Amino acid sequence: MCGASLLWIFAAFIWNILSRFLPIQRLTWSDELVELTLSWIVYIGAAGLQREREHFRVDYLRKKYAGTILGYALRVFADLVELVFYGFCMFWGYRLAMKVNAVSPMLKISRRFFFMGIPVASLLIAIYLLRDFVLDSAGLVRAINRDRSL
Repeated sequence: MCGASLLWIFAAFIWNILSRFLPIQRLTWSDELVELTLSWIVYIGAAGLQREREHFRVDYLRKKYAGTILGYALRVFADLVELVFYGFCMFWGYRLAMKVNAVSPMLKISRRFFFMGIPVASLLIAIYLLRDFVLDSAGLVRAINRDRSL
């Protein structure tokens, strides 16, 4: 999906450049579609990164204490902080989208759809974070049990 979206953005961008210099029909609606596609690709791309645990993070402490009780506790804490943050993103992103009443001039698409990428992607990220929280909590329990048995 992201690849097709990027291909669309690239093709529309090239077409708009060529239409300035060549006698071909200008796509007046393509700017709106590029804007819509770009807004969604950014947010859904962030959710995809979270799914693979590739989202940007500072992991110095995570690597330093990997496999220890402290390491798992840090991961669980980070998961909880991120869940709260994306909960706010869902709530406020939805409120922002619902406040928008404008319609795109050429395609007649509600501008709300342009902003709905924020709460949708935040929900997806929260789902992946819940998965990470469960896995990290299980790792913490295993680490605690391992230390007790020593």
